Amino acid sequence: MKWRIEKGGISFIGGGGLLFLIMGGIYLSHPTPPFLIITALSLFLVFFMVFFFRDPLRTIKEREGEILAPADGQIVEIEEVFEEEFLKEKGKKVAIFLHLFDPHINRSPVEGEVKWVCYRRGKFHPAFLKKASKENERNCIGIETPSYKVLVKQIAGTIARRVVSYVEEGQILKKGEKIGLIRFGSRVELFLPEDVQLRVRRGDRVKAGLTVIGEIRINSK
Repeated sequence: MKWRIEKGGISFIGGGGLLFLIMGGIYLSHPTPPFLIITALSLFLVFFMVFFFRDPLRTIKEREGEILAPADGQIVEIEEVFEEEFLKEKGKKVAIFLHLFDPHINRSPVEGEVKWVCYRRGKFHPAFLKKASKENERNCIGIETPSYKVLVKQIAGTIARRVVSYVEEGQILKKGEKIGLIRFGSRVELFLPEDVQLRVRRGDRVKAGLTVIGEIRINSK
């Protein structure tokens, strides 16, 4: 699989690389076991950051009516809800838990206009818990297509302490376009109209911009 480094991770990788150079220089001057261990750990940190901030190159297929996964990970919840912030109607929620080793790039599930962006501070419960949806630090992105609306909620977790959004209100998004990332383990929730036919189940593994979460009849609205 081909991939590149996501721009949001360059400073982290650079910082790890600088630490490795400093500790490596100290170890060469004072070759003792403690400095060797710290140098080795700093090198491991660099490789981990490169792996974590990888951005898989993906070909997005824009089929009409298909709604794509906004994140890589495992589906931990599917339920019917009343979404009161953006959809303001009954709908379906699909929650995706991003493991530490999943790519953490978030992508737009549909083509449309960003109508609402709202960042809220909060707690840092483990992202796989249901209460993380309403209590954790999070960023909401409401996207409107000509026929329906969807809401993407980026949620920080215990380790993930930083939600990064790449979009602003009024921006036109392509399906599968990058909309942000969450650093170090997290959760992404997708709120859909009630008449969407889901194509996934709880426990499924999904990939951002590739896996079809559901389909909707465009002429049904």
